[in-house]
Amino acid sequence: MESLTLDVKPLSKHPKNITFGVVAALITVTIWSIYFISLRVGALSPLTPEELAIFRYSFPGFLLSPILWRYRVKIIAIPALYLFGIVLGAGLPFFLLSAWGIRHGNVLQASTLIPGAAPLFVSLLTTTVFKQKIDFWRVIGLIFITLGILVFLAQAIIFNTPELLYSLLIFIFCAFLWAIFTLSLRQAHLSPVLATALVTASNGLAILLWVFFTKPQLGILNMQMSEVLTQLMVQGIVVGVFSGYFYGYAILRIGAESTSAVGSLTPVLASILAWTLLGDQISVLGGLALTLTTIGVLSASGVMSKHTTLRKTHQK
Repeated sequence: MESLTLDVKPLSKHPKNITFGVVAALITVTIWSIYFISLRVGALSPLTPEELAIFRYSFPGFLLSPILWRYRVKIIAIPALYLFGIVLGAGLPFFLLSAWGIRHGNVLQASTLIPGAAPLFVSLLTTTVFKQKIDFWRVIGLIFITLGILVFLAQAIIFNTPELLYSLLIFIFCAFLWAIFTLSLRQAHLSPVLATALVTASNGLAILLWVFFTKPQLGILNMQMSEVLTQLMVQGIVVGVFSGYFYGYAILRIGAESTSAVGSLTPVLASILAWTLLGDQISVLGGLALTLTTIGVLSASGVMSKHTTLRKTHQK
C-alpha cells in the first residue's frame, strides 16, 4: 500500500505538455459552461435530482466500468484519503447540491462561485495542508475572489431573498468540494480516464441503489423523449465522460492553479450562453461579482506572479 504523502507532485515543463494542457483546460471551460446550462434546464424540468444524477453518473459509469476493473490494483494502492476526496469531491454531494442551488439561483451565480471560489479553497488547503507559501499576487487574487463572493451575498441580503442566499452558500460549499477533488486528483496522479471511471462508476452505483431502495417519484414520463435524450447526452456523455477526462488531463499537464486560471473563463462563457439561450439577465451587482471573481482567479492562479518573474529575469 502506498503511504500517504503531502509532497506536491512535480509537473512536466515540456512545451507540448503545456500546450496540450491549456487546450484541455479550454475544452473543459466549454463543457462546464454547457453543463451549467443543462443543469439549470434540468433543475427546472419535471426530472428529479435523482434522475439527473443517474444521467450524470450511472450511464458513463457503466460505460467506463471495464476500465475501473482492469486497473483495480492500481486504484487500491492509492491512499484512501485521496480516493475519498476524488469520489466525494466530484460526486453525488457536489452534483445534488449544485442542482438544488441552481434551481433557486441562476447560471451566472453557479458558474461564477463554483469554479471561481474553488481556487480560494485550493490555495487555503495547499498552505495549511501542503505548507506551500502564498506569494503577493495570489494573496491579491484571494482578496478579489472574496470580494466577489461578498458582493453576491450582499445582493441576496439587500433584496431579502433567503432562498437565493441559501443557494449562494451551497455554491460556495460545492466549490470547497471541488477543491478537495482537484487536490486529491493531483496527489493521486491518476490518469484522466481512470479518474473519470472512478467518480462515475462509484457514484453511479450509489445513486442506483438509492433509487432502488427509496423508490422516489420520477418525472421522466412527463417529458418528451427529445428532452430526455438531450439531458442524457449532455450530462452522461459530454459532462460525465469528457469533462473529467479533459479536466484531469489539464491538471496533470499544467497544474491545478493554472487550470483554475483558464477555468476563470467559465462564468463568462456560461453567462453569455445563459443570456442567449435562456434569456438570463446580468444585474449590476452580478456583473461586478463576476468581474471581481474572474480577476481574482487569474491572479490567484499564479499567472501574474509567473509573468512578473519572467519580466524581472528578462530585465536582468
